[in-house]
Amino acid sequence: MVAVSTRRTLRPAQLAGLLTILLACLLLLAIAAAGPAQARVPDAPLREIGVDEFIILATAGEGGAIEPAGEIVVPISGSQTFTITPDPGHHIAQLQVDGAPAALTGPDSYTFEDVQANHTIAVEFAVDTFTITPSVVGGAAGHGSINPSTPQTVAYGGSREFTFTPDTGYHVAEVRVDGAVVTPGGNQYTFEDVQANH
Repeated sequence: MVAVSTRRTLRPAQLAGLLTILLACLLLLAIAAAGPAQARVPDAPLREIGVDEFIILATAGEGGAIEPAGEIVVPISGSQTFTITPDPGHHIAQLQVDGAPAALTGPDSYTFEDVQANHTIAVEFAVDTFTITPSVVGGAAGHGSINPSTPQTVAYGGSREFTFTPDTGYHVAEVRVDGAVVTPGGNQYTFEDVQANH
């Protein structure tokens, strides 16, 4: 009796298929062991700009506003206009572009043209001031005095009081403000909420 044994030889392609299946099973086992995926909290967003964009940083001090404000993205070769608006009783004290004094390019605005780099624009405001000029009719011969007696600078919305002192034997006959007769409170007059010269 002759016994014959046979052995099946696997081809290379079959071996590759078996290895692929084995690796897939190992990967599934590893994922199952790790448990459910944890949700990742994204980091705070960062301001990103493209290679063909630039940022203009616009800021304003107290007493007014600039629009738009903050970091403004502008495409290369583009333009951007900023409108500057003082609050009532204020004016533009200083405008700086890239740290240097600059002038408005429009009645109430500044425009960057052909932008090729990052820039800054900053504006500062100041309160308006007005002058009140006192006088005594007749000057030194007017038989009295007014105090203060020199021109007074008053900020927008401010007030200033003037006191009249007649010479002995005289009284205040008349008080005029901007050419019109007014009735003072005793021997004094107060300008309130000043918004113009007087």
